[in-house]
Amino acid sequence: MIDKLANQIAQWNRRELKLTETESKVIEFGLGVFLDVCVKFLILFMISVLIGKEVEFALCLLSFCGLRCWAGGVHCPTRGTCLLAMIALCFISLVAGIGVFVVLWGLCILILWLRAPGRTKTAPLLEAEENLRKKVYSILFCGGLILLSLLLTKSNWRGIIVISALLESLSILPCKRNKI
Repeated sequence: MIDKLANQIAQWNRRELKLTETESKVIEFGLGVFLDVCVKFLILFMISVLIGKEVEFALCLLSFCGLRCWAGGVHCPTRGTCLLAMIALCFISLVAGIGVFVVLWGLCILILWLRAPGRTKTAPLLEAEENLRKKVYSILFCGGLILLSLLLTKSNWRGIIVISALLESLSILPCKRNKI
């Protein structure tokens, strides 16, 4: 439909403006791209309004399309598959916001499980029982932070908590293991 409309407009321009075949083809191509973008935008905008995620869709599209403009990348074989890919991209981005937190919290728990408690050279050696207790409490405390972050309504507050916990978890990686 878009190609047919672009062709009709280009042919009308060719007749009215006395354009060459090459000029008409360039106009037809440009109109096809323009109309395709307009249709995709309208469909994505309607979906975002229906689910109440206009800002999130806009941020996703601004990030993806803005970077794509400069970096390029593989294109879908048809306009239809491109539209489906863009819809999927927007929904994956919405879910990935949650997924990022899951990954970061998972990383915190993994580090704590494998490396807590982190011991510096100046810290006194701990008995095996004390090491285990500190490991368990650090994981429980991290679990409490996860619950707190789930209860918060502002995502920037969640981000503050998870980044702080992650940086703390990462800070134990260079520490020596407690050797008795």
